[in-house]
Amino acid sequence: MAQADPNLRVKNRIRTVLESLDANNAKKTAKLCKELEQEFPKSSLVKGAVALVFAKQNKVPESVAQLELLSKNAPEWILDRYMHWLVLSAIKVTERFDLAEKMYEAAWAQFKSKPNFNQEDLIWIGQSLFGAYIRSNNSAKQRLHAMSMWKDLKSEQYYFWSIVAMVTPLADSDKMLAIADRMIETWFEQGKIQNQEQVEYYVGVLVKQNKLEEALTILRSEPAKKAFGIPSQLRDREARLLVCLRRFDEARDIYRNLLETVNSDEWSWYLGFFDNLFSAGLPDGDAANSRAEVFSMLSNLQAKTLGDRTKYRGPFLAALEFAKRLSAAGIEKSIPSSLFAQYFEHFGGKSCFFRDIAPYLASLSTAEARKAVLAEIDQNLGSYHSEGDQPSKVEWSYRLASAESVRRSLSAAPSAHAAATSLLKHYQETRLWNLKKETTERMCGDDLALLAAHYALDNRSSASSLFDAAAILEYAIGASKHNFQFRLLLLHVYAALGAAKGCLRQIEELEIKQIQLDTMGHLFLDTLSNEMQPQELLSLTKRTRHFHDDNRKNTNDYILEAYKNNRYSKVKEIGLFQERLESSLQLVVAGVAQVFAQLALETHTLESSRDLLNNFFLSKAFGQVPMTESAVACLRDNSDADVEDCYDLEKVSGKTARWNNDLACSYPCKTSAYRDSWQRDRVLLEIQALHLLHIVAGTPLDTKKMTSESATLFGQSISLVKSLLQKIAASSEFERSSFCLLLQSLELTPLVLQFSSSLGTDESQDFVSGCDELKTQLSSFSELLYSTWATVSDSPISCGLSAPDHFGRLFELSFFMSRVAIPLHTVIALWSRVFPPRMRPKASEQQKAAHTDVRALLRQLLLSLKDIFARYDQLGSKDSQISTELDFQPASLPIFDSLGLSPSEAKKVVDYVKETVTGSIKDSLINFSIVAKEKLKDISSCKF
Repeated sequence: MAQADPNLRVKNRIRTVLESLDANNAKKTAKLCKELEQEFPKSSLVKGAVALVFAKQNKVPESVAQLELLSKNAPEWILDRYMHWLVLSAIKVTERFDLAEKMYEAAWAQFKSKPNFNQEDLIWIGQSLFGAYIRSNNSAKQRLHAMSMWKDLKSEQYYFWSIVAMVTPLADSDKMLAIADRMIETWFEQGKIQNQEQVEYYVGVLVKQNKLEEALTILRSEPAKKAFGIPSQLRDREARLLVCLRRFDEARDIYRNLLETVNSDEWSWYLGFFDNLFSAGLPDGDAANSRAEVFSMLSNLQAKTLGDRTKYRGPFLAALEFAKRLSAAGIEKSIPSSLFAQYFEHFGGKSCFFRDIAPYLASLSTAEARKAVLAEIDQNLGSYHSEGDQPSKVEWSYRLASAESVRRSLSAAPSAHAAATSLLKHYQETRLWNLKKETTERMCGDDLALLAAHYALDNRSSASSLFDAAAILEYAIGASKHNFQFRLLLLHVYAALGAAKGCLRQIEELEIKQIQLDTMGHLFLDTLSNEMQPQELLSLTKRTRHFHDDNRKNTNDYILEAYKNNRYSKVKEIGLFQERLESSLQLVVAGVAQVFAQLALETHTLESSRDLLNNFFLSKAFGQVPMTESAVACLRDNSDADVEDCYDLEKVSGKTARWNNDLACSYPCKTSAYRDSWQRDRVLLEIQALHLLHIVAGTPLDTKKMTSESATLFGQSISLVKSLLQKIAASSEFERSSFCLLLQSLELTPLVLQFSSSLGTDESQDFVSGCDELKTQLSSFSELLYSTWATVSDSPISCGLSAPDHFGRLFELSFFMSRVAIPLHTVIALWSRVFPPRMRPKASEQQKAAHTDVRALLRQLLLSLKDIFARYDQLGSKDSQISTELDFQPASLPIFDSLGLSPSEAKKVVDYVKETVTGSIKDSLINFSIVAKEKLKDISSCKF
């Protein structure tokens, strides 16, 4: 009979506490914790639970105090796995991993000396201590502890752990490599190398030392052949090593042999074969290297796969790759059109056809070559028809989509209007063929509708094209709800229409989560920021931060699991993945967006603004905030540029930005390199603006002076911001002028501080000149504020077909509020706190007059800001104007005639798009009003 757990009652009580904590019931949680401590004052379980509760309530000092007490008697409780989970969870939240090291070290030192101690428990403690050293990136302690486990636990596994720990990126010195080399060599000679991972690691250590011949010898040895379970993997590794030795002929022959005897569809082997073929040279007289020989080899591979049950694409795509390389080397003029026709004949009925051949279409440099390709494909398509049985119809629809994708990419359609009309007619036919398909499947005509939407977007100067594209995509989604390509394109279209709610619906349906928040964040962060959706923006940025927090705290656990399972290649792979996420550009962009959203929603006083900015710059929530151009340049852009189907060969070839949101006005439509540089300059500009605001908000109110360190940082940031403003001037004049306005208000702060602190104490000429400069600067700033606001507020908001620029209007209103008006509120709040409301009776007449003049200017500036927020408040009352201005009629593209829909069906789609756009814009305007109302309340406390 199993022995009852003596702590079962305490654990059940703790679970109740944690359930209350997860339900965000702070009062009940505090009460339950107090009762627990009173009833079980000496229980380690209770102390661990209280530490976790404090940690999750962000009471870090209290949690750390409990953890430090527990660390002193860790051996007494560490084998209780539930207790261990409580303490380790608290350590992860507080990020005090040094305490975990102390606990495991104490337990390891005590238990390993006990002769009859349970071996499994000792292994668990030893491995946990090794994991703690991984967290602290202490390779020296990892190495020493692994050797200790090897000696004490008598397991050869830990010997290899110590070797792997020697050559981590942080300890990859020549000395460590040499020691690791000797240790593995000894193992190898003793026949202790048992698996592929160990052989791979040994070869990697030799390669790092440039001992390439020795590495090749190891790979060709009998132990290596036994260790590699799949011989082709060993041959592939040998070929890659031969490339390092510049023995291209041997490497080429290995890859050819692998393709002919093992797998003719392994694309990396084709690339290896071609790389070595061209590196060795292509002399016409050498039959082994001749073009004819290579094409003959590929023909044989093609014939072989055509005879198999599964027809592989690799041999046919390899012919295009080889022809492309011949063309790039100047040996051939262009890729023969017959190769495209051949690929279309065999694989034109697959949805991957266009993605496969797009890089080769992009390499066609002449109009004649492009026409020849299209003619060959059209000729082949003519042999297929939309009549016949169901499989024949489906095959034809896919081939039609493939052919039209090529036509679209080569800009060969006579007109976008005619092309879209024709595609939609065919799409409507295919909808009847999908009746027996599951709703989760991709429908056979989906690509036709997607192409039609792209054609509809060709005329982007007209809002009608955006409405047409939205209607096409919404109609197509009705039949194919899980086609993410529809939703990705629709997200861009709604962003261009200023329909943030439509964007949010697509984000929700796409179920973007985990790593996708980093790789796809570029699709929605700017849209929500530009269209005044701070609440939704906060939700998504917090999810992004939560994902990165989890990665930072838990990835080291995965590294330890890789060690336990002898997957040493994964140790480095996971470490590099962690490094890539920790230096993510998207995380920084999300952090900046979150701070501006919180300034709008959560800060109401000077102190709350200061606390928010302190948290951003001083906490680890968003990692190390980059403050210089070099630091921003080192950030990794993890955006997935290939997630969306693209029919633009300029983008496929990288000449223009692949995922540039060129439907909206917030991004300049430039090259990928320009787009990347522009984004980095902009995010650094916003960081520096927040940094300046941070310094201003943190000014001591008693001394009315910045500290010398703050003054130095302030001056450096001002200089950097001015330099960045010059860079973005060409791409966005409105953004530049808005940032100039914010910069000028920040530059005024030292003058206001100096004037306020010198009133009543300074009678010098410097005071007079300083006063005159301040009055001049305040007057100039007031004029600039008024003129910039006038350009934003004078034009009415409209979203009708006659006013396609409403997105730009929304963007300007949102940008001005978040980047100018709200930060200016913080600046003026500081000025009102440091500027004396009245002069001392003994002050000179000159000072009294100066005080009166400056106060009048500050009052006028405050009134201007109040007026701006009042105007924003009024935007929420323009619902009736919006609904009457939006008169949506079937636009330039008669999509509903093409689809053959009844008037009621057409009206349903039109009304849905109309409601989405108008509802989103109304929602944005209401958000302006909500934020403005709060800021008007907050600003009422500012007085001069």
